[in-house]
Amino acid sequence: MISKKVIDVSTLEQLQRDIAETLVRLEMHFPPTYFDISLHLLIHLVDQIRALGPMYLHQMFSFERLMKVFRRYVRNRFRPEGGMVEGWSMKEAIEFYTYYLDIKRVGVPESRHEGRLRGKGTIGEKSIIVDDPVSFRQAQFVVLQQAEGVMPYIDKHRQSLQTLYPSKSQSWLDKKHKEEFVSWLRRRLLGIKLGNQLDALAKGPSSTYLKYQGYEINGFTFYTKKQDGKSTYQNCGVHFDAHDENGNVQATYYGFIEEI
Repeated sequence: MISKKVIDVSTLEQLQRDIAETLVRLEMHFPPTYFDISLHLLIHLVDQIRALGPMYLHQMFSFERLMKVFRRYVRNRFRPEGGMVEGWSMKEAIEFYTYYLDIKRVGVPESRHEGRLRGKGTIGEKSIIVDDPVSFRQAQFVVLQQAEGVMPYIDKHRQSLQTLYPSKSQSWLDKKHKEEFVSWLRRRLLGIKLGNQLDALAKGPSSTYLKYQGYEINGFTFYTKKQDGKSTYQNCGVHFDAHDENGNVQATYYGFIEEI
């Protein structure tokens, strides 16, 4: 709203209250070191708008951030503009060629957020062997039941059970199918090349999996309770608000992640 070219003056008072309330709420969840001068300046934005007009006429945030980058390119204090132009041109040329050739960037640091959206373990990597084979087989069975390529084999296995046990009830046959289908499919497809996906489903997942004490995904970082206990400043736990149709908070859940 504050970046619009036209601002309703009657809404500025409510905007000032919203900014103050937002900062107070942030203080409830973040450590004191989080609140630097940049966040404090938010409280003065409305006063600036009253005195100078809409933000787009006088804001300098984007230019100040970019000047920090330009200052690094200065090598000759007598010709600072030339160093900025040469450094920026070189940066753009390197980035263009590395992206165009799809190669690893040389001399250009990789972002620490690289790979966060698709999931990336950060600390405490540990290889674990499955210690609950029953749940492991149940999970594999559920995945096989949802795979389109496995559907013909599901029907064949059910038919074979009905042939072997004609006097049994349907509930008993369903239970038997759930217990034996995974091993039956593995024996049935052993040594037969039917496609990478079906071969992988028949072999089943690895019984070894990785655990992390820190994990980044979708732009968020999660830590286990044990790892979070080592931090001096803590912004810990999972916070979830449940809202009704009117937008009112009905329930709030706080919890820790034991393992990732």
